Amino acid sequence: MSLGLPTILGFARRGFFIPYRYAESLPRAGGLPAYGPIEERLDARRAQMSFWFDAIDGFAADLEKIGGEPPPAPRWNQDWFPRADAAIAYTVTRTIKPARIVEIGCGHSTRFFARAADDGGLDSHITAIDPSPRAVLAGLERVELCRTTLQDAGEAPFGMLAAGDVLAIDSSHILMPGTDVDMLLNRILPALPDGVY
Repeated sequence: MSLGLPTILGFARRGFFIPYRYAESLPRAGGLPAYGPIEERLDARRAQMSFWFDAIDGFAADLEKIGGEPPPAPRWNQDWFPRADAAIAYTVTRTIKPARIVEIGCGHSTRFFARAADDGGLDSHITAIDPSPRAVLAGLERVELCRTTLQDAGEAPFGMLAAGDVLAIDSSHILMPGTDVDMLLNRILPALPDGVY
């Protein structure tokens, strides 16, 4: 109510309310068939996905050491960054050894990127853009935290990305004109150099 009602009544801009006169005719969640073209693309990349799952196994000993230290060290027992995502973020960082990581939306994920860089003896610099991170990042020296929205951060942080660097996106998930997702899809991603992960 604190977000929706002021928005609907025009007192404040706290989100989006989208009336759609045909909403009742849409299938319920889970009622649509799978997306064939996406399944085909994923199937065509099965070998690449298998490579990354095998690579996780190669870092098993290091991954098993994670979890017993106080923040800002990463931990598995949290709800914001699923374990498989954390393991792949760690593994990608250790494997490709990026000079730069730019992260949209940060917190526990940032801790895993930083730990991977530390464990690998890498010189990776992490730029984390998030107006309100959900985990303490103080003490992670390689992390430059920009406490702002992507729109206010602008395109400059992405201009330094080069082949072999990483762009990690876990933003608002809201695609509306002018939102961070709009900016990512229509401005940032098309301008990235080839070879950015």
